[in-house]
Amino acid sequence: MSQDSDKMNKSPYKLDKKLFQAYQACHYKLLKQGITIIIGQENKSLNEFLVDNKVFSYAIVSAFNPGSVLKPNDENMVKHNELKNYLLNKNLQHQDVENVDPMELWPKELAFLILDINKGEAKKLAMSFGQYAIVYGNLNTVSQLIVL
Repeated sequence: MSQDSDKMNKSPYKLDKKLFQAYQACHYKLLKQGITIIIGQENKSLNEFLVDNKVFSYAIVSAFNPGSVLKPNDENMVKHNELKNYLLNKNLQHQDVENVDPMELWPKELAFLILDINKGEAKKLAMSFGQYAIVYGNLNTVSQLIVL
């Protein structure tokens, strides 16, 4: 059993294989910067962005579709704005992200790339918004899908 699937089975959410694979395949697009993050792939543009912003870690967190249950766009936007307000109130530097399923089986979701956040904080934040996973990475490493 792979380490990823072992983590998947230990998650309190019990992600099924199909959902886990969908999370893994997603493209995470930084809207303003034109950078696309793909799990497990090196990304020189992202590393340059991190260096330019003098940060060493990041997480991508969404508030859309809590529990991986499709919600109406207006409900998703309410949650998204709650997450944005939280980030602003905590003075957490962030960038707008669009999560895109390349197979187009799941609608696009808005999210945030949160700069200079540790993995524990990012996981706690995502869980507070009903999320099952985050993307996490550090400077000069590949992005990882972290199952909560």
